[in-house]
Amino acid sequence: MASPSVPGRAYAGVGSRATPAGICHLMERFAIELAQHGWTLRSGGAVGADSAFEKGAREVGGRCEIYLPWPGYNEHSEARLVEASSEAYDVMAQIHPVFARLPKTSRRLHARNAHQILGADLRSPVEMVVCWTPGARGRGGTGSAIRLARSRGIPVHDLADLAARRQVGEMLGVEVEPPQGADAEAGQLPLPL
Repeated sequence: MASPSVPGRAYAGVGSRATPAGICHLMERFAIELAQHGWTLRSGGAVGADSAFEKGAREVGGRCEIYLPWPGYNEHSEARLVEASSEAYDVMAQIHPVFARLPKTSRRLHARNAHQILGADLRSPVEMVVCWTPGARGRGGTGSAIRLARSRGIPVHDLADLAARRQVGEMLGVEVEPPQGADAEAGQLPLPL
């Protein structure tokens, strides 16, 4: 994973709306750490993973670029970009196998992902993507964001993978162990405070 010590960098913090609480907690801590080192969060304002990253970054006054598919999405009153550009739709049409057949609202959600990965101008890519996507790696908005990132050679750190969680834990100075018992079934991740 890239060193968090150089200011001015951006990363995308995205993932499933059903991200478990333990993983959301890790995402918040990760966002705090990166914000304190000058990283900008790009995300999409959805519940679950997106909200966890945003909560952490905002807690310490970090820079956030929250790209919404439409005004007021998930009760957000502000965003860097609300309407995706026509070029963002073109980018996602090349990434998503059936983009043209998706309902309008789904196309808007996917198009905003292009800005999360490539910036408002679609020419300023993030340096990495941090996400949680077990079983959905190729589906949904997070799946299209991941495919876009990988098509541009951007590293993706999926916290559904224990090795990726440990890598994030090393960055935070936290020992991350696999969940045990009922926590394992629920996908919870025990972390010290």
